[in-house]
Amino acid sequence: MAKEESLMCTSCGGQVIISHILNECRIYHNIQTSYNLSESLAEILNNRPQFIANIIQFIIACQSSNQNQPNTPNT
Repeated sequence: MAKEESLMCTSCGGQVIISHILNECRIYHNIQTSYNLSESLAEILNNRPQFIANIIQFIIACQSSNQNQPNTPNT
């Protein structure tokens, strides 16, 4: 089985993985803060209704944010 290439963040060059998107990437910091996402991945992914609602709202906000940003190549 061939190793798949990892996606790299166009903002900071980090590997795009769940923890990067939910609590590491600076491009989403304001959105993370506005939806009260914890700095702990374990707490973010806790199976509590409010945490789940916060993650869903965060994903929707990120998608909207990405649609409003121009596509620029990573230099």
